[in-house]
Amino acid sequence: MTYQILPTNCNGCTACANICPAEAITGHNKQVHTIDPERCISCGVCGKVCRSEAIIDCEGEVCSLLLKKEWKIPSWNQTQCTSCNICLYACPVNAIEQNLYQNTNHFNYLLNIKRCIGCGFCCQVCPIDAIIMTPKI
Repeated sequence: MTYQILPTNCNGCTACANICPAEAITGHNKQVHTIDPERCISCGVCGKVCRSEAIIDCEGEVCSLLLKKEWKIPSWNQTQCTSCNICLYACPVNAIEQNLYQNTNHFNYLLNIKRCIGCGFCCQVCPIDAIIMTPKI
């Protein structure tokens, strides 16, 4: 099951549609929006920006507004990371970049905090658990 919109709560503010990295949400201003289950990647960012509690997550729970400063971001354990690049390709908004200027035997990763949506996909796909989601400092 993917994320869904409660038509009775949606006020058509377009916040969810504007931030969705998969462009899975459609609707006009001040009209009820819908989520295309074929396009939804279940990243959860739509639920974080919805002020009217109109988004239902994959478990059927209503999502609550979360201010951007409260979103968690990935943090790498650089000694554990093997630079496999899986996290790089898992990020739906291209917020992870290789630090090619680091003088080490492997790449370190840079996070574009302005792009990061805090979905945690990078953390979920890391085969050696070298990434954890942490609060912004």
